[in-house]
Amino acid sequence: MAWLFFIMIPVGLALADTVFLKNGDRISGDIKSLDGGKLVLQTTYGGLLSLDWSAVSTLQSESPLLLRNGSLGAEYLLKVQSAKPGHVVVSDKITRKDVPIATIRQFVKPKPRVTDLVWNGNADIGVNLQKSSTRSQNYALDFNGKLSHGMWRHDFGGTYNRETENSTVNTENYSARYSLDHFINQKLFWQGRLIFKRDWVEDLSRQFLVGTGPGYQFWDNELGAFSLTALLGRVNYLYSDGEQDHFSATGIRWDYGRFIFGKRLELYARGEFAHSLSGDTSSLDADTGIRYKLTDRATLNLSYGYDRVSGTRDSLNERTLTTGLGVIW
Repeated sequence: MAWLFFIMIPVGLALADTVFLKNGDRISGDIKSLDGGKLVLQTTYGGLLSLDWSAVSTLQSESPLLLRNGSLGAEYLLKVQSAKPGHVVVSDKITRKDVPIATIRQFVKPKPRVTDLVWNGNADIGVNLQKSSTRSQNYALDFNGKLSHGMWRHDFGGTYNRETENSTVNTENYSARYSLDHFINQKLFWQGRLIFKRDWVEDLSRQFLVGTGPGYQFWDNELGAFSLTALLGRVNYLYSDGEQDHFSATGIRWDYGRFIFGKRLELYARGEFAHSLSGDTSSLDADTGIRYKLTDRATLNLSYGYDRVSGTRDSLNERTLTTGLGVIW
């Protein structure tokens, strides 16, 4: 059986994607994306590599890539094979075409839904500069995670904020959320969602939201993801003296993320807006920011958050600027 082992070694190596550089070097790994003049390649020996596209002579990918036609605004799933210097061969089941490599501006490797568990997320910790009624320091923790398995996706996360001024606690709260998505096809899904918020300082001490509705995944690939969800549900507000408000509400949720500069910098914006079906009560909880990768795991973060509740006996209106370090996986 020893001969079988030696035969299997080159076969396994041949399955890797290969990038041929103009200086004669050859790099093997898993091609992830091309965007902004940077080719991103995952390797077992050097982690995530970002190569100048102008330095690439030709390349080949063992699985199809999603190439974008800039003039037509269309995307094509094509296999890319090496060719003479400065060219690649792109092909589908019917046609083959020799293409100058300089004309290719962007491509990504699709992320098909698989039966294996896929987990990714981030955790950020930092110091906030909060502008509401006062200016002060705020210790903040933010955690987000997604777990996908076949046509199911679990999305969960939480936050914690504590602000002190002259030994007086001005802010102390936490939130937790969980949503379960079931994909009907590659784009359309149905979501169930739970949110709980606890505040030890504000009169509005507890918020509980439950909702369900359809969502649409516009894209989800190596360069980022964007989805919108429409929700119908129930909201429960509990105040510090024990009084409560209950009402049905509609809402919309968005989740956007985009990598640029060879996946070194991530732009993101996520949040949701809800409005009662009877009355003028509404809420908006959103944050947007940038995340810069110091290493494959460590990040430097800057985010801006906005949390507003109106139409209740205790209005909430907070804006938060956060800087800090984080980890991604």
